Order: sequence, then C-alpha cells, then structure tokens
Amino acid sequence: MADLQEVLPDLDLGPYSHLLHSLQKNGIVVTDLITLDPLLIVKRCPLPLDDVRRLVRDVLYALQQQLHTVPPCHGRPTGGPRDPNLADEHLGFVSTLDSVLDSALGGGFPAGYLTEIVGERYEAINMQDNVGAATDLSASAVGKTQFALCLLLSVQLPAPAGFSKSAIYIGTEAALNTRRLEQVLKMHPHFHSLPSSARPSFDRIHCLTVHDFDAQQAIIDHHLERAVQEYNAGLVVIDSITANFRAYHNSSTSSGLAQRAIELNRIGAILRRIAREHRLAVVVTNQVSDRFVGSVGSAVRPAPDSSWRTSSPATPPIALSQSSTASSAQNSKLTLDYQQDFFTGWSSDAHSRHEELKNPALGLAWANQLSARVVLKLGNENIFSRGLAKRRRTLSLVFAPWCAPTELPVEYSIEAQGIEHVPRAVSQEHDELLRESLWETDEENEEFP
Repeated sequence: MADLQEVLPDLDLGPYSHLLHSLQKNGIVVTDLITLDPLLIVKRCPLPLDDVRRLVRDVLYALQQQLHTVPPCHGRPTGGPRDPNLADEHLGFVSTLDSVLDSALGGGFPAGYLTEIVGERYEAINMQDNVGAATDLSASAVGKTQFALCLLLSVQLPAPAGFSKSAIYIGTEAALNTRRLEQVLKMHPHFHSLPSSARPSFDRIHCLTVHDFDAQQAIIDHHLERAVQEYNAGLVVIDSITANFRAYHNSSTSSGLAQRAIELNRIGAILRRIAREHRLAVVVTNQVSDRFVGSVGSAVRPAPDSSWRTSSPATPPIALSQSSTASSAQNSKLTLDYQQDFFTGWSSDAHSRHEELKNPALGLAWANQLSARVVLKLGNENIFSRGLAKRRRTLSLVFAPWCAPTELPVEYSIEAQGIEHVPRAVSQEHDELLRESLWETDEENEEFP
C-alpha cells in the first residue's frame, strides 16, 4: 500500500494498521482496492474479510470526497459506523409532497447533490383535470417538468418538506408554466392547512428562459452563484440541460464529441460545487434517445452463470476453451453496451419484456457528472378489441450515494394537485380491468347479436 498515502494523504489509516503490511507485501495498490472484489483480495492476502471491506469502503468514500461527488459534512457512508456527533446532521431534502415517492427517492431531492430527472418527451395533449378545466398536463407527458414545478413550491416550506428558501428556475425549452404552478398551489391539500404567511409564493420563484447555448453558459459560469446568494435559494432547476447542447454542438465528429465532453465536465463541476458550497439542491431534467440493439453490442452478453474471476498464482490451469470463454465473458462485461444497463435506467432485460430501450441524452460524459439519476417512464397498455388504453407512469431511482436504487418502480399519476403515487392495489385492479380476455364476447352465445 505504498501509494495509499500519496493518493489519499488525509485518510486515517489507524484502524487499518494491521492490514497494511500484508497488503503491501502482496502488491495490493489503491487501484486493486477499488476494482477487485474484496474476496479476491483476501485470497491473495490472509486478512479478515470484514476489515478489508471496511477499508475499501473508506477508500472509495475518500476518493468521492476528493472528487467532490459527496458533501464532506455527511460523515461516513450509510451502512458503516458513523460519528455520533454527525449521525443526525444532514443537509435535508426537498420533498415531492408524496410520502411514497419520497421514500422511493430516499427522502426526496437532497441538498448538496446534482440530481437528474430523465424521461421521454411526447407530444402535448389536453387532458381534462378534476376541476373541469382543460389543462395541459402532458407537455412532457412523462412528468419531468411536473416534478420540477412541485419542487419549486415545496422548497419554500419549512423542514422536513423544504428549506424555507426561494427557488431558481432556468428554462431552456419553454417559459415557466405559471398557470399550472398556480393550479398546483391552489389544489394541493398540503398547502390548504398552512396559514397564508407560510404558503409558497410566486415571489420566491425566480425564473429565466434561455434559448441560446452561449447565454446558458454565461449564466451558469458567472451569474448563477451570485443569484443563489442574492435570493437565498435552496433549489436550482434547469429544465432541460439538453436542449441548447443538442442545437449547438456537433456530435457527429470525434472532435465535436470531445469538445462537448469538456463542456459537460465543466458545467457539471460548477453545478456540483454550487450545490455543495451553498447547501442547496440542484435538479436538472434531461431527454432520451433511442438505443439500437444490434448483433454486435448488447447481443454479446455473458450468460448469468458465466464466471468472472481474476486469476491468481493459486488458480489451477484450465482448458483453452474454458479460458477463451471466460476471457470473452470478462471482456463483454467491460463494454459500454453491458455497463450502461446499470446507469441509464433502461436494461436489456427490460427490452426482452418488450420495453423500448432508451439512453439518456449527453451520454457517459454527462452521467459521470451526476450524483443521482431519477428515471421516469411512460407506457401505453392497449385493449385492442375495445380501443381502451391506459398510460402508466413509473419512477425509479437508478443510482444515488445516499440510498440504494429502487427495487421496483413506483407508479404515479399527474393530477390537478400535482404528482401523487398510485397505490399498488389500485394499479393491479386497473390491470385486471384492462385484460383483453375480460372484454371478449362469445359470438355464438350472445343473446343480442
């Protein structure tokens, strides 16, 4: 571990002093700690597995702090021993005002992080809401902007729902939908119980519409941080981060892609720094593009029982054919086609269930800038015999440093009062009613043909 002090000079190695000699003797370096499975390290070094796992966890967390991907005030990562003085210290969350959705997100949208909401965009349609007025609830039918509007209001609430601060909204595709925002403010039951002095106000939402890439860059580079300080903002929303990039950058050439990656890295670093230093939540929306599955790419995927192990001096020789198979399986796991299943929100397993594969826009360069990614999906389920259809919206947390990804997507709906989850029992009842076999008729036994 000769390079550990060089890479992480501030890391406290006192609790791991009994591990260092054996690790150094067997040539284990920091790269091995963060890339190898702890079981493989223990095979090479006769050390306690739990101690090695704790060391790996602390090294990873220290590297994340060094790269500014986690706020330093959170103490040790969740799941490990924590300082009692820091156990209750948290920057807080901006709530969606729905307890089930907040639970799926690990509490809501936290301060100190850059969080992305990504989903597919559809044509706008007019929907009849519960108050009888035709309201456009699906300008982005999956609901990215609807989530953003709810956050603009909830951040003004006191903890635990918000920060009692104002919000900044930067629109790149359309102006802030104040009509819809007013409807949510009037209809949501959470706001009815508040005195007028405590209710969210439009005066604390500062919005700007930008349709030019250079202007967007100037705002993020020079004006955003000053506005955060001047308006005492607890939330910054950019809706969407993609529009001006797609119009400005030429992504058809390698030089264009390289320049775009540089710009994305710079923007991501600025937004993360503002979120961390000013203890606010930064939320950006993103679009998606189609992912094409060819014969080469994701078709070359290892079988579930394929072994992926790192050879060691103690490993016995294996047959050439087995070695080739293992090497092929290992190499396929290193490809982007395989890895993107874990950070895009769309997996090849879902494709096998007839779900269209998508990729969040701006690619891997932008994904590396994010602290968390929330994926919203919209699907149609049709009953062909009766022409009935149901639009199902689901939310999933793909990755985040403050909690584990969601195991099952949470279904939600867009109502006049905002976003609310759909109880699982109700969802199953709807599925049963939409079964085509339920509505089929037997022509031979029809009483009135």
